[in-house]
Amino acid sequence: LIDHEVPIFTNGCSNDTVCSYPNDCFPTNVTFCAEAVDDCTPLNQIKYRYAIDRSSNGTIDLQGNTSCVTINNAELAKGAHQITWSAEDNCGNVATCSKIFKVKDCSKPVAIAKATTYELSPTSCTATLLASKINQSSTDNCTPPSQLIFKVVKEKDWNPDFTTDQVLGLPEQIIFTDTNAGANFVYLVVIDSDKNWSYFRTLAVVNNSINCDQKLSKSSTLIAATETNLQV
Repeated sequence: LIDHEVPIFTNGCSNDTVCSYPNDCFPTNVTFCAEAVDDCTPLNQIKYRYAIDRSSNGTIDLQGNTSCVTINNAELAKGAHQITWSAEDNCGNVATCSKIFKVKDCSKPVAIAKATTYELSPTSCTATLLASKINQSSTDNCTPPSQLIFKVVKEKDWNPDFTTDQVLGLPEQIIFTDTNAGANFVYLVVIDSDKNWSYFRTLAVVNNSINCDQKLSKSSTLIAATETNLQV
């Protein structure tokens, strides 16, 4: 009797994302395992091999003949990699499967913001808050401070359940007017190069020392009077 049926993989072939680089952007070891079953070969007699293509560039960089492999930190760069498994039964039937595993930094930045005070402009009666200006030494384990991305949101527009795409679409500045005179809570959002993000709630005080509301009211009255004279 000859068995022509190849083993069937039950584990190890699904694409995966690996969170590494937890401290100081230094990767940790990662272990992958595969498992297959066969009608005619006991589990402990199935022979495995693996081949790892780092960076998925078509070149085999690591290979071996075990059902599990540990990739050490020196060989684990961020990006997409591929591992191909083969499982052979006692009749020489071989099954293969490949998986893509993405290695990324999953650690969120540490967001720190400072409280600030703004004066309304005497010409426009507005004040502009730049997200980068309220940052106060926010840090990340992998992304240099100069490459962090900063966003800012008024408290009324804040949602702790923002998706990553929504966070990336947030503004880098907000405009205050005379209606914002007084204390305003805002959120500084800090995003690293792997699109991890965190936030910090802080205070922005808007001073209306030039009485913009009265100035705008007088300006509106003057414009209305001018339009009336033009109509006459």
